[in-house]
Amino acid sequence: MNRLKKYPADSAEFVVLHGERQQKRNRGLSMSFLGQKNPQKAFRLAKRLAVFPKIDDIYLKDVDLSGYICSVCDAQNCKLWRPYQTFEISLMCAKCACIDQKKDISKMDVDGKINDDTMGKIDQIGWYVPAVPTEDYTSEYRSYWGYSAVPGPGVDWWKKLPTFPKD
Repeated sequence: MNRLKKYPADSAEFVVLHGERQQKRNRGLSMSFLGQKNPQKAFRLAKRLAVFPKIDDIYLKDVDLSGYICSVCDAQNCKLWRPYQTFEISLMCAKCACIDQKKDISKMDVDGKINDDTMGKIDQIGWYVPAVPTEDYTSEYRSYWGYSAVPGPGVDWWKKLPTFPKD
């Protein structure tokens, strides 16, 4: 399987994997990253920022996620969303977030995405974005990745959760 397909093209992981593939094929580096247009410098920067879990390591494997529950209906073991850019974090499952935000999610797919007329497929429900816990998450210190800062393993973890709570 092509590991490049697992990561967005502008992610550090993609830049590193692409660069390594180029080097194996005796080709020059060719990608820019985070405004760094020099491919060698961009590759070095991406290597410092890329997160690749160990092969048998699972994201958040030893993290207590007992606080990862919907603040409205107490749903757990499913995808949750949080308000965008706020310190008051109240998590909501897809069903509760759509009611709160007055959005139709009847056609939401298994990845938690819906079609938006202007933006295409999105994983946002109104002003709510995916709630992906950081590795230092605890039941006392609940921290979440910024919407555009979630590392590849965190994205994969969130996508694997069921989209809707079990009734």
